[in-house]
Order: sequence, then structure tokens, then C-alpha cells
Amino acid sequence: MKKKMVSKNNGITMISLAIVVTVILILTGVLIYNVRDNLGISKLKAMQNDIQNLRDMVSNYYSVNGKIPAKIKYTNTENIERIRNAGVISEKVDIGDFYIIDLAELENLTLNYGEDYKNITDTTTEEEASQNEDIYIINETSQNIFYVEGIQVDEDWFYTDYTSEDVDTTGVNIRYFDGVKIPDGYIYNSGTNKEDLSIKNKDDEAKIYNWITTIDDITELPDDIQIVEDEQADFIKSVNLFDGYYKNNTDNTVLYIENEEKWSPTYDVEGTYKDKNGDTAYIPKGFQVSEKKGETLIDEGLVIRNATTDDRYVWIEVPKNIYKTATSETDYENIEKDLQTYTAEYKEGYEGYSDTWYSGCGISSEEEYNNLKNQMLTSVYNNGGFYISQYEVGASSHVTANDNGERTPVSKEGMYPYNYVTVAQAQQLATNMYSGEKTSSLMFGIQWDLVLKFLETKGVAATELKTDSSSWGNYNNATFDITKGEYSKNDGKDYTQVSGIYSKSTEKVILTTGVTVRNSKKNIYDLAGNVYEWTLEKNIDTDSVCTVRGGDYSGNGDEMPAFYRSLATNSYSDFNVGFHIVLY
Repeated sequence: MKKKMVSKNNGITMISLAIVVTVILILTGVLIYNVRDNLGISKLKAMQNDIQNLRDMVSNYYSVNGKIPAKIKYTNTENIERIRNAGVISEKVDIGDFYIIDLAELENLTLNYGEDYKNITDTTTEEEASQNEDIYIINETSQNIFYVEGIQVDEDWFYTDYTSEDVDTTGVNIRYFDGVKIPDGYIYNSGTNKEDLSIKNKDDEAKIYNWITTIDDITELPDDIQIVEDEQADFIKSVNLFDGYYKNNTDNTVLYIENEEKWSPTYDVEGTYKDKNGDTAYIPKGFQVSEKKGETLIDEGLVIRNATTDDRYVWIEVPKNIYKTATSETDYENIEKDLQTYTAEYKEGYEGYSDTWYSGCGISSEEEYNNLKNQMLTSVYNNGGFYISQYEVGASSHVTANDNGERTPVSKEGMYPYNYVTVAQAQQLATNMYSGEKTSSLMFGIQWDLVLKFLETKGVAATELKTDSSSWGNYNNATFDITKGEYSKNDGKDYTQVSGIYSKSTEKVILTTGVTVRNSKKNIYDLAGNVYEWTLEKNIDTDSVCTVRGGDYSGNGDEMPAFYRSLATNSYSDFNVGFHIVLY
């Protein structure tokens, strides 16, 4: 009998089985490791995307507001030390305090992490807020952003979108610190708040300037201070804007700072602007919105400009809830009545004045006048306000007699107020100012009163508007004295321009437009004092039927406050009468 042969391929030896199992275990371990690794990398990428988005939004917020969007200091030293031990906090750059990023200040932001921010309310203390870890913090000096909880990939921890090898060691050239601007050519030196802030010259780091804070507006310079720049008026202006100035304690020189302009893209169609408080205004086609600190909110005095002519205007908000009798945009009589009720206190003592046509006001017929007034009333009713020129309308040159309105009118800083015009000439100039698709004209009396009411609702004391405007107008009894040299040296020559102003007498001077923020309220300049201003309002006097408002530089602010009215003939033109205009 032949033996049955057993093939070697019919079974698996124990050695082969052990090898197979070992290989499977190895492959399974590699697969699990890769899954864990990929999950960690995915989380890391999500955190890095968050920080990149936050960095862009913080940068935009900072450029507009001059400060980081953060108000609660992050004081959990244990967590900060953990991030420091990862090597991503620079001892040279991240020298300021850490703050929790206020996500509520950043619009249209979507994040993968940072949910603990929802735990923070207005009543949360600094200590309580600092116990959160699923949160983003920012260094006030470097503006570097960190995720407190961190992301783990294998054995490594990540807290920002760069590693210890990429940490900056060069000082950051920040533009603002604690709301204070650092001038071009200078960099941050030291200090943790504006009270002890110092800066140094980029090219000469031994030249250090300290920030000097002030409580009240500076009206004259200390005797031992010299101006680095050549315009004393601009220095005073910047002090009022920023509540302080930079001083070198070695040679007593000072630096003044200029607030930078920044504008939105031009609106190619009429649009609606909504500020961060939720307040709205329409923006005319062909105009831009200011993104400069102090000019972006309606409560502050929203500033826009004509992109073609660079003329500047400020939005005057008129609340829609004031209409108690008006029922539609064509209910002109009741719209006017509701506006008059709203501003009644600014008509007290002037009952003989009304927005009524008269011959010589610059509008040829009563029908044309009423059509213009009705157009204004409809626009205010529908849009919730109107625009006033930021400055008294000016020109680039001055005259000493009526030139029949030959100069080009503008609403810009540093111009000569457009005087020596009759009311008819002023209205013609106002109408001819390029306003795109909007109407421009002199103010009706009700619009002047609406401007005053707007200022009152935004914090200007009614007494400053009705009783005494000396504190913010160019008057004979103003709280600053031009002749002493705070703004220029008055050489006494008629209409000689000296550092931003020109004089009519040796006693007082007419200011050029926008020369000092002291004379502005909510970004509107020289509504009080400087020169009287023509309006389209009529008074009952049979001879001097025209109406001017606001007083002039040679009168007193307690006799001619911002709401002051006075009579004038329709042929009157002189050095002390000019005008603002409105858009609607």
C-alpha cells in the first residue's frame, strides 16, 4: 500500500500564525495612531483658522477705534505660564497685559472654539472670567492672540498659529496704545497704560517722549515747552482730540499728533449705513463714510464726504417716533408741526419767525420755496434725518467786498468762511455745491433747530446752546483769547492769514474753517460764533425780513448763543455773515 502523502500547504504552522497576528496588531496600531494624529491636526487647523480670522478683525477694529476689542484683563497666571512654557510668548514683544477678546465687538465672526466667552456677562468679575479656558486672549502690546485651552497633537501642545521657532523678537510697530496714537516715525518704548506710556524715535532710540495726560482742554502752552512742529494751532487741536501730548523731558520739546483719515469705498448707489450701536443713516450715491476714530458713530457725529469734491458733511438724526400727528410723507403740514413741537424750546422768544417765502431770499417764487420745503420735510420724515456741512462753507481765498459769489464754495478744513454775500447769493452758492443726486440748500429755520436738538440729545447741555455758547464758539468773550497767541500771533493786519486764521481787527479774528476742535460739537464746526449764518427763515419785520443765526466773532456768546436769531435785510452782505448748507 502506498502511503498517503500530506501536503505542506494544507495547514498553518504556529509560527506563521504568530507572525500574521503580529503584523495585524502593528497595522492596527498604525491605523489608530494615524486616526488620532489626523484628528489632532484637524483640531489644530481649526484653531489656527480662528486666530487668523480674529487677527484680521482685530486689526480692522483697531484701525477704526484706536484700541483692541477687549476690556476684561485675563489674570490666570497659571494658564498664561503654561502658554509661556510652550515658547510662544516673547519676552521682548508680548510685554503688555493679556485681555479676553470681546467677541461681541466683532461682527459676522464664526469660530470653531471659544465657547466659554458666552459665560461672560456684564456682571462677571475679572477673576471669574479668568477661570475660563475655552477662550481667546490677546496681548495688549503685541496684539498676538492665544487659545488658552490649547490643542494637543501627539505629545505637543499648540496655543496659537505659530510655533516657538517663529516667535517675533523685534518690537511691534503698533499705531495706538491704550487709545493713544503713536506718531509716524516713533515706536512704543514702555508703559502699561496711557499714564506711563513712552515712545522713542525710530532713528534715534535715545530720544524718548512721555505721554502727558490732561484733564481740561489746553488753552495755552506751558512756558518751558517748545513745539517740534511749526503749527501751534495744530498742536492745540491734537491735544483736544487726544487729551494729551508727548513731551521730551530732556529738552522740553513736544510732539503733536494728527488723527489719520480713512474712508469707506464709494457708494455706487444710495445705501444704508449701520454703526456698531445699531443706529442708521442713509449714504448718498457717490459719497464715502469716515472710518476715522470719533467719526464713525451717529452719536459722535457721523461724517461722510463727497468722493468727487471732498466736501464733508455730518448726519443729523431726527427720531421717527416724534411724529404724533403726521400720517404720511406728503402730510407736510403735520410733519412740520411735529418737528416744531420736538424743537419748541429752540423757538422760545422768537415767535415772529417762520419758514415762509419772502422776496429776495434766493428762491424766485413762493411755489418754488414751498416745493423745496416740502421736499425737505418728506426727506427728513422718510430718512430719519439730514446732513449739514461739517464746516461753515468756505473758499480758498478771501475778499474785502462782495464779489457776487465768484469763488468756489466748499465744505473743507482750512478755508476762509464764505462771507460778503447776500442771502440770495448764499442760497445760489449752496444750491450749486455738487451734491450728486441729493438737494443742497441753505438751512430752513426748522433745520437749524433740529441741529440744536440733535446736539442736545447727544449730550450737549441745553444751556450751552440756549444761554451761553462762549465755551465752544469764537466770540468776544470766549474762553480762549486769540490775541494772546494760543492759536497764532495776530499781527493786526486786515485779513492777513496767520497760522490758520485771518483777522479783521486787532482785537478779535475770524477763524478759518475747522482750525480748532474746541469750536466743534459732534464734529460740526462753528455753529456758534465766528460768523452769523444765513437761513431761509423769515421774520415779521417789514424791512429786515431775513434771518441769521448763531452770532459772530465780535459779539458775546452769552448774548448770541447757538440758537440766537437776528434780523437782516435781503441786500446785506459783509465780513461777519456766512453760512452752512444742508443735504436732503
